[in-house]
Amino acid sequence: MTVKINHIVVSGTSILRNAARQAGGDAAKILGDCGVARPLSDVDAECMRHAVQGSRVYREALDILRLDPCRVSAEVNAMAPWLGLCGKGLNGPSRVDRIVILHTDTGAGTLAAKVLAQYLQEVAGKAVAGYRRINGFGVPGSMAKGLVQLAKAIKEEAPQGDVTLLNVTGGFKPESGYAILAGITHYKVAAAYYIHEAFRDTVVIPLLPASLVEDLPRLGDSMIPVRGRRELELLAHALEPTGLTSTNPPGISSQLVELIAELKPILA
Repeated sequence: MTVKINHIVVSGTSILRNAARQAGGDAAKILGDCGVARPLSDVDAECMRHAVQGSRVYREALDILRLDPCRVSAEVNAMAPWLGLCGKGLNGPSRVDRIVILHTDTGAGTLAAKVLAQYLQEVAGKAVAGYRRINGFGVPGSMAKGLVQLAKAIKEEAPQGDVTLLNVTGGFKPESGYAILAGITHYKVAAAYYIHEAFRDTVVIPLLPASLVEDLPRLGDSMIPVRGRRELELLAHALEPTGLTSTNPPGISSQLVELIAELKPILA
């Protein structure tokens, strides 16, 4: 079975903060300041000026990212099982068909997203569809507007693959939670994933398709209804690099079956 796996990455600024620790001279200070810059501030405007390939700060951040991608970028670290990086992944090279990066409406967010996109292009090539600056996202006074625009972007990007996975490692937890909610409620994103701070590894949260959730209260003896089975099979294929599913032949993750079993009496 050939499955096109689409990754939507909600990016933060970990690249800037982590690169600052290894950079030298003025670049270290600028990257450090950008990593904690207040949106709409003069510092954030300075970050935007460096969000071009010709900037020395941009180049230094990219060079540092290349040397140690999983330590420098939380987003790359979470996606490593699919990219075949840092000793992660079960079956060698990249298992990514499409990547799009959604980032905040800030200079720091733009700088980090552009550096991340260029690195991912070097690793995954044409799979990188680009990056999108989400209007109002991450900006004081525009939080509600920004979250609506983030949900809209997820809706637009989710249909671009047979199965879509949502990388929510970057950014602040409330915004990541909203992104997950958008995936569950409307757009059939199959799963969200992130780096767990305690486990220090990629954790995948299956997002049950809306059709499956609707059918759960009406299930009889069958654990998985006909409606929704296709979505679960696609998710099983997409999760193969993480080791959560069987691969020969591809099967439905036992964790998903257990989750459905636990949800059934709650929703009945």
